[in-house]
Amino acid sequence: MLARQDRRRLTGECRQHASKSQTSAAIAETESSSPDRYVNRYEKTTLMFLDAQRRFGQERLDDFLKSLHSRYAGGHKLTTALFLQEVESHMGEKARGFFQEAVYRKHSP
Repeated sequence: MLARQDRRRLTGECRQHASKSQTSAAIAETESSSPDRYVNRYEKTTLMFLDAQRRFGQERLDDFLKSLHSRYAGGHKLTTALFLQEVESHMGEKARGFFQEAVYRKHSP
């Protein structure tokens, strides 16, 4: 596990990269060939899950992610629509709204 100061540094780097990103594509709409693929799919997604952790709690988020992994780890294709359905069924409508807004947001968080 990373030390607290290392986590803060990495989170700060993610925030800085995301805020400097000039992409107009949302996380869910980022093409594999996009020059912003890394910042959108990894750094903005990291920030999204950190925000979800603060809003909905570590335990609820962990339970959801474990369930998602168990269901889709075997090669089943997980789409954004399926992800959002899973969020709602495990964490509720408010969480679905949060994640839907986050994955389709075109600006940095």
